[in-house]
Amino acid sequence: MFSVLSALAFPPFGVWWLGLLAPACLLLASDRLAPGALVGGVQRSGLAAGAAWAAVGTLPFWAFEQRWIAGVSAAGFVPMLLILAAYMWLAVWACARVLRWCGSRRAVGLVVLGPIVWGGVEFFRGRVAFDGYPWYLAGIPMIESTFLASAGAVVGVYG
Repeated sequence: MFSVLSALAFPPFGVWWLGLLAPACLLLASDRLAPGALVGGVQRSGLAAGAAWAAVGTLPFWAFEQRWIAGVSAAGFVPMLLILAAYMWLAVWACARVLRWCGSRRAVGLVVLGPIVWGGVEFFRGRVAFDGYPWYLAGIPMIESTFLASAGAVVGVYG
């Protein structure tokens, strides 16, 4: 679901408000993966494996948006997709850990702390790791919304 919503949020489609729903899908996945969460009446324990499946689910988005890399470096295309998916793994894993820490206040953690963790992982990808790769950040489609673009002028793309 993340891949479809994210791909539609970015050009050439440009349905900006889907960019709000795409990270929400992975935040909800984090909530389902948080240790202690009941999934179908069964205790969930495979946090790292579950986050890996969520990351694998983001591969179609990265393959679509980064398809131009295949023409520049065919040998580097798949490793780059795996690295970008690893950031998604980190975001889902970290959000699930934060939600576990929140305990019974999981909904508050999901709404307040989840976006902060997500933005932190995007900041790490966009500014810190390997000198940054700030393309296709979750906040970029919001430039199409007048209100959110105005807020972005204050808090930036990571906010």
